[in-house]
Amino acid sequence: MPSLLIVCTALLSLGQSRPAPTHSPGRLADQSSPGGILKIARSLDGLTFTEDPIALAATAHSPFLERLPNGQLLLLFEQTTGPDSKQRSTIMASRSTDQGRSWSKPRQINIVNEQGQSVEAHYPNLVRAGRRHYRMIFCTPGSNGSSTVIGSASTRNGLDYVLDSVIDEPIPPGVNVQPLLACWDDLVHLYVSTTLARSDQSKETLRRTAQFVSKDGRRFEAATPPRLSKRWKLGSIVKTDEGLRAYGTSQDGVISLRSRDGLTFEEEAGVRLPKACSPTAIQFRNGSTLMAYCAKPAKKSAQKLVMASWSGHDFSPGADVDILGNALSAGSDDLNIPPQANFEDPVDYVDWYTQTAQLGGTDNAFDAYAEFMPMPWNDDQVSADWPDLNNMFTDKTRQGPPGPWDVHDHPGWEQSNRQVQGLLESFRDASWSEDYSMPPLFGNEPPGQAGEDEPLLIDMRIPHLSSHRQLARATLADAWRTREDGTVSPERMLDAFETTLRNAKHLTEGSTLIENLVGAAESKLVHKNALSALQHGLFDARGLEEALDILLENDRDDSDPVRFLRAEQAVSMQLTQRLFSPKYSEESRIETAQKMLGAIGGNEQAVEQITSLSLADAQAATQAFGDYYTEVADQFNTGYPAVRSADIQSTADRYVHTNALTEALLPSLSRVHKLRTRADASRRATQLAYATHLFKARNGHWPESLDDLPERIGDQARTDPFTGQDFMYRVDDNGPTIYSSSENGVDDGGIHSPSWDDSIDGGTESDDYVFWPPPEEEN
Repeated sequence: MPSLLIVCTALLSLGQSRPAPTHSPGRLADQSSPGGILKIARSLDGLTFTEDPIALAATAHSPFLERLPNGQLLLLFEQTTGPDSKQRSTIMASRSTDQGRSWSKPRQINIVNEQGQSVEAHYPNLVRAGRRHYRMIFCTPGSNGSSTVIGSASTRNGLDYVLDSVIDEPIPPGVNVQPLLACWDDLVHLYVSTTLARSDQSKETLRRTAQFVSKDGRRFEAATPPRLSKRWKLGSIVKTDEGLRAYGTSQDGVISLRSRDGLTFEEEAGVRLPKACSPTAIQFRNGSTLMAYCAKPAKKSAQKLVMASWSGHDFSPGADVDILGNALSAGSDDLNIPPQANFEDPVDYVDWYTQTAQLGGTDNAFDAYAEFMPMPWNDDQVSADWPDLNNMFTDKTRQGPPGPWDVHDHPGWEQSNRQVQGLLESFRDASWSEDYSMPPLFGNEPPGQAGEDEPLLIDMRIPHLSSHRQLARATLADAWRTREDGTVSPERMLDAFETTLRNAKHLTEGSTLIENLVGAAESKLVHKNALSALQHGLFDARGLEEALDILLENDRDDSDPVRFLRAEQAVSMQLTQRLFSPKYSEESRIETAQKMLGAIGGNEQAVEQITSLSLADAQAATQAFGDYYTEVADQFNTGYPAVRSADIQSTADRYVHTNALTEALLPSLSRVHKLRTRADASRRATQLAYATHLFKARNGHWPESLDDLPERIGDQARTDPFTGQDFMYRVDDNGPTIYSSSENGVDDGGIHSPSWDDSIDGGTESDDYVFWPPPEEEN
């Protein structure tokens, strides 16, 4: 799914943003479609469907299915109520935890504008805009009350939405509009189906579906042909191994269409579900398909329905799970914030970490990695078979950037390379898992089997990161191995890029700071190898395009820094709670203080100083922790250039001296902020280097400026995060130079500083960092 920024800018690019209209909620948008019977059907091949015998709702229409990050399903639909002359329609939401076999009792969706006034909405589409954030795309009456516009609203719990943009396209009165958003092959597709009622109500309506496509999510262009068949309108699009399959409504019922590019569709023979309409579908990883749809009710006789007995959580206020499947923490009004320490009734922070900081997806890469990587519960078995990984990145006698190597010149590398092939294959397969979430590990037992009732988060083990780094290096080193003709395989190199970047992305999704930093280091290693591959001329024009596609698709910084910040906050809260709760003995307090200071550095005098603090001091510390992490989270999300490293440090300085507890536990995260931004600059500059090389391969000359690059590169790849402006770029007889202005945000002439601003180069006072051409490495 597209990111939050892509969705916002994609919509805004279609028209001018207008003030949000306000209406009483519930007016039915399509009076010609009063609703049908909402049902579920399943298929093993996406073509032949078997209907479930239970109906979910009557007088329903416009359903929409979404698979949540935790593997559960969310169903949105419109429910029509009231007599024919005063029908009203509201959007309802229900969730399933068992792949659609049972559903929670539906709850009404609430959409308001920034002033808190209700907004009428129809034809909901839900777009994932982050780990815990979603955006709804829908139709709403325009400002004049007669035309229809496309609106966009954000949510954090799946029930309450705030409208933040309205696209006031000139759609004539009397025309009903249904939007559908989909992503495919780095393209964002917007399909807009329109229904125009004829004056003769006895005749069927005319339906048309206009297509818009964007390469960068910013500017949309009408596709060619400009519209699809008039006989049906799209209701859902799913990805398959062969491309796309769309489901739509025709005169005969639900039909399906196939497409490889998301632009041209061909209708498949047969009808998927006769006398049905408004299909919405998702495909599970085993290839089976689940569809929600509306069945047309009988016209002449009352139809007896076996309606669903809604089961599961009712998601009433105060329930422990919201409609998006996120766990709610007691005493917290933010799903990402750990609850405040409670000294009388201690909070279970391990449970908070398990339920809230974890993603809980059904396809967890951690489980796949644990099958072949050393873990506390299998360390003896796996470590005994773990080979000695010897390659160009571990050989201390080798100097210089990565490059081709011959088996005859490096027999030790080759021996290790042969032994590691099975692990590399497992590493590659695991990298294709959708989600990553490390469960809390304590001691030597598998997750959830630790013997201690209330372990400290500070004792949580992260045993597998060195294995990730070893296999990432081995994967890239293997790609540089020359073939019999002395050349390096471009295909193997591309596969190594993708595998390592997907693994790095998993780690950056982790809930701990160390996972995030290791993931960033792995991405940086790919950038180093990718730039070296450019220097060696490894790719032709087609290879450059494939490499750029891999970098753009798999090397995006869409991780949420709040996740690991909140985990750090929970560690501080739990330690403070353990130190000062009457539930724990004096001996336990001293032991906790010793363990804490042993982990962060300290002595017996510091232990005595902390344990002698009062309960009021502890409460002041927890308040400082909460305020500090909330403020720093906002600063991280804002990022450079508005918030620089010094700004983070200033925030820490305002809270760290609250008392001895904050001085011991409150970290300065300014260095982390800077390192993350450097990693972001590295990924963008590498993409930019490939874009300029691809331009030259196609046009025979270097782009004179970054404005010459195609739109698909987008603003982000060309933007130096340290300045918010384009990377510094110039072309001379030797080719292009691409560099960042770094921490001071000033162009210092492209004089390379190998350590960025950590040590200014040779008295030049330049902290510029040059990415292309790669400077000679200092060894």
